[in-house]
Amino acid sequence: GVALVGIILMILVSNINFRIYRRIAIFIFILSLILTALVFAPHIGFSHGGATRWLSLGSYTFQPAEFLKIAAVLFLAALLSKQKGGTGFWSSGLIPFFIVAISVGALMLKQPDTGTFIVIFSALFGVYIASGARIKYILIVILCCGIGMAALAYFRPYVAARFITFANPSADSQGS
Repeated sequence: GVALVGIILMILVSNINFRIYRRIAIFIFILSLILTALVFAPHIGFSHGGATRWLSLGSYTFQPAEFLKIAAVLFLAALLSKQKGGTGFWSSGLIPFFIVAISVGALMLKQPDTGTFIVIFSALFGVYIASGARIKYILIVILCCGIGMAALAYFRPYVAARFITFANPSADSQGS
């Protein structure tokens, strides 16, 4: 049943002219941000295991961050494709990239959903690079990532534990 709905949606969405996506990307992005922010609303947001990531609509729960993944990439791609002078400048590429990434990051890290934020950020970074970003701006983003990851590891010990486990899996006797 769910697979059939997915296939039908895939066929419908793939037949839409990409220029329509450019026009509606901002609305899809804002709607996704609002849905993701609703997880903090009483009686709508649903918490489990210390994280507030789900919306509860009756007996149905879902993670609005799944929509945000697609919406953020779609919006950044639409935004960067409209830049007349290209995206090789900080004002036409780097600033829009950081605006989208920070708006997504603020919501995702508040939940906290670090893993989903890293997935979305990586996809946004890929879009930014593919748009023609200059190497010096790519290096700035990488430097900011390093600083951001260090800050996350400092303020959230479970993130540090995951990095340690990733770097040295045999040292993980707890199985985390």
